Amino acid sequence: MLSQHTQFMNHVSADHEAVHLLQYTTSVVSKDMFATHLENLATKFKITSRGSDLFRMFLSWCHTAKPLPINLKAVMQAPTIPIISIKALKTPFSPIGHHIAISPSIVKKWHHYLAFGKQADKRKRHWPIHLLNSSKLIADIAPTDSAILKNKKGNIISMVIRNFCPDKSAVAWADSIAKRAISI
Repeated sequence: MLSQHTQFMNHVSADHEAVHLLQYTTSVVSKDMFATHLENLATKFKITSRGSDLFRMFLSWCHTAKPLPINLKAVMQAPTIPIISIKALKTPFSPIGHHIAISPSIVKKWHHYLAFGKQADKRKRHWPIHLLNSSKLIADIAPTDSAILKNKKGNIISMVIRNFCPDKSAVAWADSIAKRAISI
């Protein structure tokens, strides 16, 4: 006979809303939503957290379960995107309203086009090129990495999500839309 915890994990695993909420527990709000849903499911099984955090208890049950239900296993083993806390600079870097180049050869290659080429929106002025000084960056995300950048208040400032869309035809479609937009 299955233990009460195993029955509960199987029930949570079969609950599509619970699995979806668990998948997105990277923020305080989404964690609270999952915890509330978890507590509602726990009452059906007469499980109480006994002064402890039910969310943490559930995670510990999942980590010790053999075997873990497949839906929960997929969520628990999914890669997470690291969160990088950054502080604001007194002077923005790179300067706002500039194209950024990582080498003088890129500046040379693109200078004429960016300074005099046809723009998609003729109302906007051409931006100058700024040569990047990587020592002034507050975060440098490698071409293979993803990251969420947050300020000290916890607000998302920027995100880099690699391989966001694994469908090559969808990426090609998005690229064609962008190319069409800049060739107007």
